[in-house]
Amino acid sequence: MGLNSKENISTNEKLQSFQKLEYVETSNSTIDMLSTYFIKKMKEQKDKIVTVFGWEEKTNHYSNFKCCFRLQKSKQIVIQSTEWFMYSYPDSLLRRVQFTCPISMESKSIEKVSIITDYNRTCHKESKYYIQVQTPFKGELAVCTTVLYGSLAAELLLEWFEVQRIIGVEKTVTYTFELNTDAMEICEYYESIGFTVSVG
Repeated sequence: MGLNSKENISTNEKLQSFQKLEYVETSNSTIDMLSTYFIKKMKEQKDKIVTVFGWEEKTNHYSNFKCCFRLQKSKQIVIQSTEWFMYSYPDSLLRRVQFTCPISMESKSIEKVSIITDYNRTCHKESKYYIQVQTPFKGELAVCTTVLYGSLAAELLLEWFEVQRIIGVEKTVTYTFELNTDAMEICEYYESIGFTVSVG
């Protein structure tokens, strides 16, 4: 059953906020990639890493994935990775996914990346299936929330925002779905001062 089937019309209406986001679909149409970041080597890491964030349908099942990197001068490399994370929301056709790809080269050599979840597929040559790799500047820190919904206490939400500001977070992204009025006003306030971007 696809996302556009009649049985899923009511569920699709709930996904309108997701459809407003800018994302890149992988060549085998299994993952919608939202963002990707190059993270420099830390003490506990053997290599530098590129982390890809996105969404996929819950019906997807796989045990292996590959990272396809587009480098300068149209070169490509493929890296097998073994680390990924997924989180499912109740009553949603989508789940959040995060893929981590180890890489030894510097960020300036990497232009874009894509994910392949079918072990037998090869990396696609077309650029439209790849997402730009971002390299955060030192001192930049942003946080994405899980979905804020229902009767979440406005006081707790206010406290959470203020704690993020105290520890040095510069920007947050909040995802809201049928959030109560008081809590929504808190989100709107922090959006008005530029501290959060609200999607919902």
